[in-house]
Amino acid sequence: MRRVALTFAVVVYASSAGASTASVNITGTLPVDVQEIEIIYPDGKLPTVTLKTRHASPMAVPVRPAAATVDLLKMVTKVTAFGECEAGSEQKLGAVVLDTTSRGKDLCGHVLMLRRADAPQDLLSYNTLHLRGETTEPVLISLIDEASDRRESAVPVIRVNGRFNLRVSLRPSARRLDMRRVVAASVIPETGRAHVILQNLTVEHVGAGRRTATKRGYWVWKYREAVKDPDAMLGTCLRLGCHRILVQMPDMNDPESLWKAYASFLKTAHGRHIEVFALEGYPEAVDAPGPLIAKIQRLLTMVDRKSLDGVQLDLEPYLLPGWAMDKGAYSRYLDTVDAIKAVLSGTRFSIVMPFWFTSQVARDRPVAFSVMDRVDEVAVMTYRTDVAELQTIAEDHLRYGDLAGVPVWLAIETRSLPVERHVILEQTSRRDLGDAFLDRPNRQVIFRTPPAESNSSDWFRVHHRVTVLPERLTFAGQSKTAVLKFWDDAVAAMPHISLAGVLIHDLEGFRALAGRTP
Repeated sequence: MRRVALTFAVVVYASSAGASTASVNITGTLPVDVQEIEIIYPDGKLPTVTLKTRHASPMAVPVRPAAATVDLLKMVTKVTAFGECEAGSEQKLGAVVLDTTSRGKDLCGHVLMLRRADAPQDLLSYNTLHLRGETTEPVLISLIDEASDRRESAVPVIRVNGRFNLRVSLRPSARRLDMRRVVAASVIPETGRAHVILQNLTVEHVGAGRRTATKRGYWVWKYREAVKDPDAMLGTCLRLGCHRILVQMPDMNDPESLWKAYASFLKTAHGRHIEVFALEGYPEAVDAPGPLIAKIQRLLTMVDRKSLDGVQLDLEPYLLPGWAMDKGAYSRYLDTVDAIKAVLSGTRFSIVMPFWFTSQVARDRPVAFSVMDRVDEVAVMTYRTDVAELQTIAEDHLRYGDLAGVPVWLAIETRSLPVERHVILEQTSRRDLGDAFLDRPNRQVIFRTPPAESNSSDWFRVHHRVTVLPERLTFAGQSKTAVLKFWDDAVAAMPHISLAGVLIHDLEGFRALAGRTP
């Protein structure tokens, strides 16, 4: 489970570091417009370089209500009519009155704008829409997020007629909207004509409360050791408080005897009342999933489905060179997930993904949520040692998991990690302030004052230096008790029904920590 930058254009290796004339050789796609260069110097390893392209204007930070119930009518900033119609609206006594008469064949109706100071509303924490009012003709009530607003469309929530007082689940709508970025609601008469009085339009959180208990699982990469002595491996797992074990699948070139031993191990683990998942995945599978599919099919022909609790994939395609510059990359990733799901045919499907997939978009939808729509559960790489930071990066997955009914596992690192020193270079228009420049003909970043004849768009200066200490990311060097206390504190701080448990990276790393398991 690797960690990478949130966005990147190309990843290359620095030829040297620190000297005023040091240079960085660039391979792969070189973006036309580079806004930022990040060089990472891990102790004991070759430095890597990330080129980041210029981003569009940042999206407004959404307004996230804190109340258990939110009255959307009070949040309406403007009511506008659309389509060929005669329309009128009025806001009075806590209600919204809408009159619509179509003058053509196209749809017409009203949009109730919820955006304030150009910021959308974050309604992901709410699972129910409560509507009350009356209408003279059937109308369709819909929600609109930023993506559907750009398409000039809406996502239907419910059709109402006459007097109504209804509570409607937002789960189906959440599969088509980004509920974190809702900008409006719409009311559209089906017959082209209606008099509508909306007396109540609120979002609420109804039903299940917080999860009071979670499970603990461990990743295991040394499958040969596991199948060689199953009793020793499973005994260790149970002593360490294991509810689940996820074991790397054998290589396709391994002998049939090893595959049979692996299948036997899965059956033995299941018989010990340990959930057992086969673990597989690699970045190249996104562009060529055939070998991965063949591997999974081979496994499924060898195991008793009842003894296999699931298959977990760790694909991490963003490690491929040029991934972030490929506009269709995430769409292909989702296609691969669909293909694997079809092969599994009812076997529980788990997928590992980074926490920042909530900020990536494919097909007008957050990638993380699209993945969660397709699988039975997710494991999020939330490698942090501070509860507040863990909560911040996991919160959107958990809120969507609550709404969509998808279990979410979070991850803890116990392996040693190097100190990482990051140097950030940002584009500058002043040559005299430049610390480096992009030498495109020779495909290098050169660390010295840019020459006068170079292109000013390729001048850079050191913006800041950051040292990422491993103790922020891993519990290596601490005790087993510290890990478990951290998790207990995290569960107490995150009252989500979707929080299924913690996956520890990995069994060997946790076992090596000081102390006994409480």
